[in-house]
Formats: sequence, C-alpha cells, structure tokens
Amino acid sequence: KKSKNINTIIHEVIDKGVINLHIWSFDIGCRLICEKLYNLLCNLHGSSKDFGVCYVRLVEGEEKEDEVYMNAFFNQNLSEPSIHKRRRKINDKNGYHDLELFEKNKADIEIVIGKDNINQLFSWDSNESRRRNRKKYNQYIAIPVFCSKEAGGKMVGLLEIVCLHDTELAKTEEEIKEIASKYFVPYAYLLLLLHKLEKAILAQPNKE
Repeated sequence: KKSKNINTIIHEVIDKGVINLHIWSFDIGCRLICEKLYNLLCNLHGSSKDFGVCYVRLVEGEEKEDEVYMNAFFNQNLSEPSIHKRRRKINDKNGYHDLELFEKNKADIEIVIGKDNINQLFSWDSNESRRRNRKKYNQYIAIPVFCSKEAGGKMVGLLEIVCLHDTELAKTEEEIKEIASKYFVPYAYLLLLLHKLEKAILAQPNKE
C-alpha cells in the first residue's frame, strides 16, 4: 500500500506539479518502519512485547538546522511520548540524551544496559517524571542515520529502541550490537532512502 502511495505522489508531481504529503511523506513512512521494527523485536524476544521504537529527525531546509523532532513512534499501547512532534533545540543543555547525540554528530551505534546507567543519561521534565520513569528503561539502543559517513557527514536522524522494565534483548553489549547490526541497521538504511526520496520529491519544480 505504501509503495502504491509513493507511486501516486510521484505521478502527481510529474503530471500536475502537485505535491500531496498527505498521501505519503517521510513521517508517514517512519511510522510504518517503527511499527515493523516493534513487531520484529517482539518476534526476536518471543515472550515480551515491552519495547518502544521511535525516530527523531533533523529539521532541514531552514537557515540554521539546529532543531529536531520525534516524527514517529510505536509501542505496545501506542502511548504517545511527551516529546512527539515537539521541536527541540539541539544545543539545549537541559535537553534529552538524543540531543547530545545530534550535537556530537557521531555515526557509532550506542548501547546502554541497565536502569541506573540509562537514568544517568536521560533527562526528565520534572522530579515527578524522574520518579515515574526511574525503572522504566532497561536497555537503550541508538542508531544514527547519516546522509554521509565521511568526514563532515551530517546526522539527519536517530533511530531509538528501548527495552522496558525487565525486558532485555541480550545480556551483553556485544550480543546486542550484533543483533542491532544484523536486524536494525538495515532499517536505518531504509530510513535514509526514504529521507532522500522525500527530498527528491519536494525538490521537483511545479509546472508553469
């Protein structure tokens, strides 16, 4: 269905010079990928559905590309994260850990194991949020998406996966990294492809 929607929007651009991002957009594609990744996580684990997947994208095309927003997520109860669709400044020193990763602009996969270690990295809006979420996250995987991994490459997105409560993908960082490289990184490449596809569509000139 999604490929049909992409085909429809491409034909509308070619025939009419019209771009309808309600039919298909990168954000819509990201939502589907988050859902597919969530289902994959459940299949890999076999006995738990306690996972969360989200994608955070760079806001491009403005004078200063210094903002990001979470454009898609998926979890068991479809509970919307508080930062979903909310623009945040990358250099916000009181911000979230994903902002630090955008600021560092590193292409390495990050894996954090254990509630205490994750709590040291994550920020919360209030003391109440800190108490409520202190034992929520058990494992964290962050996969940066780069338009180019060569020197000076730009990080355009971040794929984040969390294992909630006592759920774990594997015991060690090495095992989790192997799983991530085998199963999750291909989705990161797909996200990059869809990112470039939307840019190509939006770059098409309207007909006179």
